[in-house]
Amino acid sequence: MVDLSEIQAAYYMVAATGVIIAAVFYVLNMRETMRNRRAGLTQSMLEIFSSFEGFKRILKLYDMKWESFDDYMKKYDSTVNPDNAAMRHEIWDACDVLGHMWREGIIDKNMIYDRARAHITMLWIKFKPIIEEYRKSELPKDTWSNWEYLAKELDATTMRYDETWSSKQSRSIIRYQK
Repeated sequence: MVDLSEIQAAYYMVAATGVIIAAVFYVLNMRETMRNRRAGLTQSMLEIFSSFEGFKRILKLYDMKWESFDDYMKKYDSTVNPDNAAMRHEIWDACDVLGHMWREGIIDKNMIYDRARAHITMLWIKFKPIIEEYRKSELPKDTWSNWEYLAKELDATTMRYDETWSSKQSRSIIRYQK
C-alpha cells in the first residue's frame, strides 16, 4: 500500500517542478519582450536615416561644401542659415543619441550596423573638422562625442568584414567634400 507521506512528497515535487517551469518561462518571455522593445526603439531611431524625408536631409548634408571653417560659418551658421542648422542638428543629435545608446547596449547593434553604418561614419568624416572647430571655439570638448565613438565602432567593425571599405569610403568622402 502507498503511504500518505509518499503521495505528499510526490505532490510537492510536481508542484516545485511547475514553479521552476513557470519561472523559466517568465525569464524567457521577459528576454523576448526586451528584445522586441530594443528592436522597436532601434527602428524608431533609424527613421531619420530610412524615411524618404530623412534620406533627402542626409543627401542635403552630403551636398554641403565649404573651403574653411570661416567659409562654413558664412554659409551654414545658424544665424545665416537656420533651416540648414536645424536639419543638420537633427541628424547630428540623432547620431549622438545612437552612439550613447550603442555604448549602453540599449539598441540593437546589428540593426544599426546593417541599416545606418555608412551614413553615420561618412557624415562623421565629412563634418569632423567642423565639429572639432566648434569644440575649440564655442562648444564643450565632448560635444557629439557619442557620435564620434559610434562612427569609430562601426568603421572598425566594417573593416573586419571588408578590407576594401577604407578605399571605398575614401572615394565616397572625396566626392562629398569640397
